[in-house]
Amino acid sequence: MNHIDEKTEFRPILMIHGNKDRLVPFQQSVLLYEKLKETHKTAEFYCLDGADHGGDAFFDQKVLDIVENFLCTYC
Repeated sequence: MNHIDEKTEFRPILMIHGNKDRLVPFQQSVLLYEKLKETHKTAEFYCLDGADHGGDAFFDQKVLDIVENFLCTYC
C-alpha cells in the first residue's frame, strides 16, 4: 500500500474479503481499497458478511457472478 501513488500503474483489481477473516484483518483490505480509489485506480471491493478466510462463501453463485462480470468487463 505504501508503494501506491498516482504514477503507479495497475490493471483493474477485484477484492473480495470476508469481514470475519481470522487470518488477514478485514480492515487491511478496506485501507488498500481506499488507497486505490484515492489514487484513481480501477478497483472493486466486496465484503462477504460473516465469511472467514476462504471457504464456501467464496464459491457462492453471487460471488462467482461478480468474478465473471469483472473478468468480462476488464479482460
